[in-house]
Amino acid sequence: MKLEDRVFAALKRKPKLSDVEIAQELHVTLQELRPVLKALVQRGYLQRNGFRYWIDIVLNPIERSNRKDFVFEALLTGEEPSDGFLHPHYCCLPPADQGNVGSCGGWGAKIWGDLNYGDLTGDWPTFEELQAVKRDVVDENGVRRDILPPTALSAMCPYVISRKIGNVIYPQGTYAWAVPRALYEFGNVPEAMWPTGKEPSPNYEMIPPGASAVAEGHRIEGYARIMSFDGVRIALDQRRKVMGGIPVYYNYRDMIGGDGGFPEPPEVHPEDQIAGGHFMAWIGHQKHPTDPRKDRLICAHSWYPKVPATGYITRNYWDVACRTPELVEFYAALDSEEVKILRDMFGKVVVRSNVPAKVYVDGEYVGDAAPEIKMALVRGTVYRITARAKCQSGEITQEVTGGDTVVEFTFEEEPGGQGSWWQHLWEAFVNWLRNLVRR
Repeated sequence: MKLEDRVFAALKRKPKLSDVEIAQELHVTLQELRPVLKALVQRGYLQRNGFRYWIDIVLNPIERSNRKDFVFEALLTGEEPSDGFLHPHYCCLPPADQGNVGSCGGWGAKIWGDLNYGDLTGDWPTFEELQAVKRDVVDENGVRRDILPPTALSAMCPYVISRKIGNVIYPQGTYAWAVPRALYEFGNVPEAMWPTGKEPSPNYEMIPPGASAVAEGHRIEGYARIMSFDGVRIALDQRRKVMGGIPVYYNYRDMIGGDGGFPEPPEVHPEDQIAGGHFMAWIGHQKHPTDPRKDRLICAHSWYPKVPATGYITRNYWDVACRTPELVEFYAALDSEEVKILRDMFGKVVVRSNVPAKVYVDGEYVGDAAPEIKMALVRGTVYRITARAKCQSGEITQEVTGGDTVVEFTFEEEPGGQGSWWQHLWEAFVNWLRNLVRR
């Protein structure tokens, strides 16, 4: 790995390190390191304050679990994607800028929600409202943010709620699977009610009074995971917008000043070149006239003006990224009738454990029982569900038939409370405190 990539990896793990700390972390000399840091700052890839450096675009943490949700393709009956589609009203939304917060999950949900509101009501921002948008206003709390049109939904709301749902202990970012879950369990509120800061701020990380009641009116009725590139294209033809997260590779820095497209992943060991995750609203697709590998899915960026308001990945990007399929997570919102159809096909299986345990379905890691995890499994199909815990019993496997059921795993805890929930909570608190100090 090149030194500049190693610098990014270090700053991803520990934001705002000094040049001395980076050199110690990477076991290189300051003489080797400083020219690389200078070049990265000059090219706009890093920010600097004094001797401390940080990544200008904050990516999501990576969670390598393949969640079991409703599958969108189960609703299809032989449909084929069109040659192309682009949401006709995306240009009615101001370009999105998440600033120096890892809130891309919230922005993806917010843009999806703004488009959904406009599609349902026809109430799009007017030319005058777009002209009145103000960038980088410092508000009464001393937080930099944008003043957006009156109908704009909050990005901070789904960002904060998804972090709570996902039990995210990292200082910033969220998990892709938790974003649609936040819209399903909580909903969203107007930007004016829960403003979206472009710098980390405790003022906007707490749920405002009355937000829960307002959010009820902006909840989705369900969601399904889209498993294939062409499935995303069909969903866009039918629904005009979807949400989705992708792995981002170290070469994403080359996007600055480009056309918004993500550079193709490295073909050799791409899993070793992942810088983080990124979640976006997806608003269109485009078929290439001669080379299917260059077919595109079109995204709405939240990195403006570092990159254009829209961008894309190719089918080749999808295929390479899907070598680690748990890192490509796309979702379509469902109406009540679709939820009913899929509930007839998939049962809700709840896995519970008396100690923290990693859960596997047919050998594939799906997440942690903390203390429980819910998943959608095909009714009538037999699965082997395994729970692995750090205690004397170690590993337990049960055969379960897909349906509405609860699966209990009971482990023998080690003497002194090893593996207990109190120890788990204490370790989570210590990790949170370490990350807070590093911030």
